[in-house]
Amino acid sequence: VSVVLYVHNNANIIEKMILELDALLTENFSNFEIILVNDFSEDGSIEKVKAIKEQLNATVSVLNLSYYHGLEMAMTSGQKMAIGDYIFEMDTMNVDYNLSELINIYHTSLKGFDIVALSPKKKASLFNRIFYNLLEKSSLLKMRLYTETARIISRRAINRVGILNTSVNYRKATYHYSGLPTKNAFYEPLKDSKYNELSFGSKFNLAYEIMIRYSHIASTISIGLSFFFFAFSVFMIGYVIASYI
Repeated sequence: VSVVLYVHNNANIIEKMILELDALLTENFSNFEIILVNDFSEDGSIEKVKAIKEQLNATVSVLNLSYYHGLEMAMTSGQKMAIGDYIFEMDTMNVDYNLSELINIYHTSLKGFDIVALSPKKKASLFNRIFYNLLEKSSLLKMRLYTETARIISRRAINRVGILNTSVNYRKATYHYSGLPTKNAFYEPLKDSKYNELSFGSKFNLAYEIMIRYSHIASTISIGLSFFFFAFSVFMIGYVIASYI
């Protein structure tokens, strides 16, 4: 298995996280790797990992991005480096669950699910609720989305997603569009935790791109505008004829 872990200014918690993750993987798997996607951290996060490398059993690779890319693009880059038959994606180090939940979703995936996501049992923010409901009602494929903090993906799903050739990086929706069996595993959060630090403007831009790519809103608007201008043209022609008469 491979674990792709997003790193962005996590120097205060990264050592504890890596050590606990390494112990969990050592206990449950024979062959494993950890890929750290360093999204332009400026607080010495990777130096903290180098300081404990002798204590680790895992093969640890670091992908250093030369400028800030954001979660979706960064994790997609890390995923391409992974060689495991199963890949864990951890979108945040601010985990509010016991790491053993990762093993639980691994066992769930072995029951026939190519993508299993870990979701907290908590009320989503108003912005997320509005966005998820709108996307569900207007999407080309009726999909129910939730907040996800981690997930496991089979190699088959990785290969399938690779041929979709989507220009919009939103893994949560893209995995649903792969057509493979998906499942959400829910857990009770152990503490309050912020899952991402995107500004409202960044969230809005991402939501806009997602709605254009994964829903029929764009085509509906285009058809509506076409009918509007057609009706307007007919009205103007009638007005010109009436004025001439």
